[in-house]
Order: sequence, then C-alpha cells, then structure tokens
Amino acid sequence: MAIKLKAKPKQKSRVVIKSIDEKHYGPEPVVVTDTTHALNWYNYMYDHEKARDWLLEHMKKSGFEKAQIEAVKRCSKYKIPTTIGWQARMMMNGNTLSESSMNFFNQQLDLLFAEGERVKQEEVEDTAKPVDIQARVRDKANAIITNIEEELDLVMDGKEFSMYTFCQANELNPQILNIVTDHYRPQLEEILSNDEQVNEAYGKRQKFWTNFWNNFFADIDRYLNNKKVVKVRKPREKKAKSAVDLVKNLKYQKEEPSLKIVSAHPAEIIGCQQLWVYNTKYRKLIQYLAVGPAGIQVKGTTLTGWDVESSMSKTLRKPEESLTELLSAGRVGLRSFMSNIKTSESQPNGRINQECILLRIIK
Repeated sequence: MAIKLKAKPKQKSRVVIKSIDEKHYGPEPVVVTDTTHALNWYNYMYDHEKARDWLLEHMKKSGFEKAQIEAVKRCSKYKIPTTIGWQARMMMNGNTLSESSMNFFNQQLDLLFAEGERVKQEEVEDTAKPVDIQARVRDKANAIITNIEEELDLVMDGKEFSMYTFCQANELNPQILNIVTDHYRPQLEEILSNDEQVNEAYGKRQKFWTNFWNNFFADIDRYLNNKKVVKVRKPREKKAKSAVDLVKNLKYQKEEPSLKIVSAHPAEIIGCQQLWVYNTKYRKLIQYLAVGPAGIQVKGTTLTGWDVESSMSKTLRKPEESLTELLSAGRVGLRSFMSNIKTSESQPNGRINQECILLRIIK
C-alpha cells in the first residue's frame, strides 16, 4: 500500500505573521493608558533592531547632541535595552512617561553613552595596529593548498576530485585562486615538458595526470568566470509600516474652539470605512467612503482608497447645529446625513490640510 506523504506547510512571510499577531493582540497602543500592557505588546511584536531604530529616531527628534547619538550607534543592538526603545516609541506617539520611567530611560542612556565611548576607544586602538592584508590572503591560500594536497592523495588512490566543486564549497576568491594556480602550474608544465625522466616517472599514468591538471585549471577559470555573472537578487520583502508611521506627515487641525470640536487621532484613518472631515475655512463637510475592504489609507498628506463616486462635500449653513447632530448620529443616521443637507454637492479632492478637523472615523 502506497504511503501518502503530508505536504510541507507553506511558510508564512513576516508580513503575514505580523498581521495575524495584530488580529490577536490588537493594534499598536498609540495612546498609552496602561504602560505594562504597552511594553508587553512591543516586546511581543518587535525585536532589538526595531527598539534601536526607534531610540535613535527619538534622540534625533528630541535634539540630542550628535556625539550622544553617535555613541548609541556604536553600541551593539543587544546592549540596548528594548524597554527604552519602547519608551522612545511611546514618547514619539505623544505620550508622557512617569517620573520613574523617565529616570530609568535617562539612566540607561547614560550607560549607553559610556559603552559607546568604550567602543570608540577600542576602534581607535585597533586602527593604530597595522593590518597586513596580503599576509592574511597568503595564510588562507596556504590552508587551501593543504586541503587540496589531502584531496590529491585520495586521487592517487582512485577517488575522483572536482576543483570546481571544491571552489564552490570553500567560496574561494580570485586572490586565493591566483596563489593556488601559481603553486600548481609547474605540475602541468612538468608533465608537458617531454623530459625522459618525467615520462618514466609517470609511466602509464602520464595521460591521466595530464588530463587531470588540464581539468583542474579549466575548473578554476570556469568558476572565476561564473562568479562575474550578475546574480538576480530576490526582492526584499517590504516591511509593513505602522499606522502611526503612515500618518506622520499628515497636517490637520487639532481643534476648533469656536465650534467646540477636536480631531480624532489620524492613525485611526488607516483601514477605516468612513471618514468625516470638516474644513473650518470654507465650512465644508466632507464624507469619504472606502472603495474596498482594505479601507481608506494615507500617502503623505493625501487620502487613498476612497470612492470617488460616492464620496461628497457640502457647505454647512449652520455649522454648530449640523456638527452637533453629526457627532451624536448613529451608523444608520449617518447613511442619510449628507442627503438631508440642502446645499449643493461637490466632489472632494482627498487632501487633508491644517484647516481640516477629523470629525468622525468609522471602522
């Protein structure tokens, strides 16, 4: 009876895994109300590399001295506590840390500054030592020649040997192969010299060794030529940006005191199905409806993914009354809200500026 082998499960990409994790653990805690929960979320979703990137980004935005930033850059990413990376991210998102958290953050930074200076001193000392590159290449080549000699002993006992395969396995470079070629070239020249003593020494094996050394050097030439061929690299998987990163360049009006209205957090726009915007300069109420399940997205200062045909803009005659009604309306009421406004309808352009209040965001 034939045994059916189970198909190997398809490996999920990093982007797919991260998407599954976000569905289970929720989106990034942009507004931090529970510091412990936020730290646990970042610990699960990101690694040392991201913690280091966020710490350096925060330091640049916060005006740290160039020497301090360079000191942190010199530190190994594993020397940087991930906690201060997560704290840096929270502060970049507009959160204020407690006094104890800030004390921890600053203490760890001081330790990193000291570590960076120590690494810098070691680099200066290492730079002062002369490095003989040629000696290193010769040592590596001599080690390779020793390995080849061992293979040649086995060839004499009847084992096959491919110099091309040997070059691939050891990832040899042209500098080393030049030394190897110079070392073994006399072997072929000796066989081809037609000297009586040489012919007598090789005897019936002379033809075998002539072919062996010809193939030996041909393999080296083929290997070197193949290394010159430009390899087509697999495109790197693009890292998915967080909602906060996608909207970081978006300019909008945070509040309008005269109407007693404030904007929602712009990160909530990513993936939403409805976005209601009020332009305070022109008294325009704009309704953006998503064109598909992916929802509305942000690129720079412009919205994408919204339906051009169903989205609309209307002027409000009595903004305070209309906006109060809009903010208290349920999902059903929102369906007919724009049709109840009797002013002329126009098509929005999808751009958000400093005169736009982000009134409501419906996921």
